[in-house]
Amino acid sequence: MCMIGCKFIFIFSFMHKALRLYLSFLARMIVRKHKPYIIGVTGTVGKTTMTQNIAILLRTAFGNDAVEISKYNYNGEFGLPLSIIGSKTGGKNLWLWAKVGWHAIRRYFHSYPRYLILEYGIDTPGEMDFLLSIAHPDIAIITPVEPNHIEQFQEFSKYKKEKLKILAYAKKYIVHESLRENVPVNTPLYGFSHQENMQIQDIHTTSSGTSAQIVCDDEVYTVEYPSIGTFLIENLLPIIYISQKMKIPKEKITQSMKSMIIKNGRGKLLEGINGSVIIDGSYNGGSLSIRKGLESLSDFLETKKITLVLGDMRELGGQTQNLHDKLADDIIRIFSAYPKTKIYLVGPYMKEYVFPKLQGYFDVKFSFSSRAVGEYVKSYSDQISEDDMFYVKGSQNTIFLEEAIKYWISPDQYKYLPRQGGEWDEKKQVFFSSVRQDIE
Repeated sequence: MCMIGCKFIFIFSFMHKALRLYLSFLARMIVRKHKPYIIGVTGTVGKTTMTQNIAILLRTAFGNDAVEISKYNYNGEFGLPLSIIGSKTGGKNLWLWAKVGWHAIRRYFHSYPRYLILEYGIDTPGEMDFLLSIAHPDIAIITPVEPNHIEQFQEFSKYKKEKLKILAYAKKYIVHESLRENVPVNTPLYGFSHQENMQIQDIHTTSSGTSAQIVCDDEVYTVEYPSIGTFLIENLLPIIYISQKMKIPKEKITQSMKSMIIKNGRGKLLEGINGSVIIDGSYNGGSLSIRKGLESLSDFLETKKITLVLGDMRELGGQTQNLHDKLADDIIRIFSAYPKTKIYLVGPYMKEYVFPKLQGYFDVKFSFSSRAVGEYVKSYSDQISEDDMFYVKGSQNTIFLEEAIKYWISPDQYKYLPRQGGEWDEKKQVFFSSVRQDIE
């Protein structure tokens, strides 16, 4: 039995390494031939939204055909080279992987976009070195780094150090102010507290979005963002930085700011039961992003009835209990003066660490199934109105909070949810048939 298992592990490891080498060779070949101007984004909070908004800026300034970005939000050791090639993963199909190679060869011999936007995502030690061996960024942006995907790292400091390796290979860069102690003194920083060159003014938050003005070198940029949270405005500061470095005219910057989007499950606003508002952060959720999201609800505590639907935070390694304990403390700090706040928790970590701490303060319930939560909330839909606001956030692995939201929105809005159709429906069917569907 052990011999069979060992052979399987050996074959899997060999195929993994072979595919990694295959993709990296193809991607490196394209980069060396065409030499695109590369903008690299790393960090753990707002990384994908940042890359999408950079793409909007560059497409506005230079045209759609001038910009290459992954259509599938890929990053990491397989995702980054696939982003360069412009292909979808072949999955378990060797023929599809062969087609990836054919597509790469075609892109090598034909024209390639002038600008390439890449996400440098890491899960393991040394992975950033591998990604940088494929493509060096001309401009690098590091968003806030939180303890996420750190199971393979012994310490959070080592994970952070791995992320920061990108600075040594970038010609220009800007880093979130939370990392100031980890970078050289003269490193360009961005953030609310670091406003030497860029100031954020006149921030207004309503149930339909967040607006503000960004002032840079006496130029004023008005921003209206279709989501809730001042941290989203902060996330636009590197866009201004890039615009300056690439000498993009103000009118193009302003035009692009009006087109900034929210990807599905990353804070998109949806209309729920009886005109209620749903802030859908179901795609994923790390400790810092959840905390910032909860703090953004402070503007509505006097005017809205808040319902929190929170799932486990995964891949935290030795920080799992500590960060879930801190989350419970944050919830108590922000919402304890508002006992009408309803809270639904999903996942084993929420049950073990968060549920017991909140029971003495709130109307809090737990389930292993997000669908059970969705159905339970719908059962009292006659008590829900436009005065209700739902905040939904949690990790993606076997949590699937978007399935709760389906009970509160019209079917024509399903297209705005993450992880819909195809293999996701199959995975969810297997998962939900294996877990309890009750509410505690």
